[in-house]
Amino acid sequence: MWLAYKNEVKLIDITNTPDNVNWPVPPGGRASHDL
Repeated sequence: MWLAYKNEVKLIDITNTPDNVNWPVPPGGRASHDL
């Protein structure tokens, strides 16, 4: 399920900037624009 979600995020990231994608950021993790 997680892998499928990651795949969807990658497909979305192709047409949208990372800032427009709600990345699952863990506590202490980097922001989406740092990816």
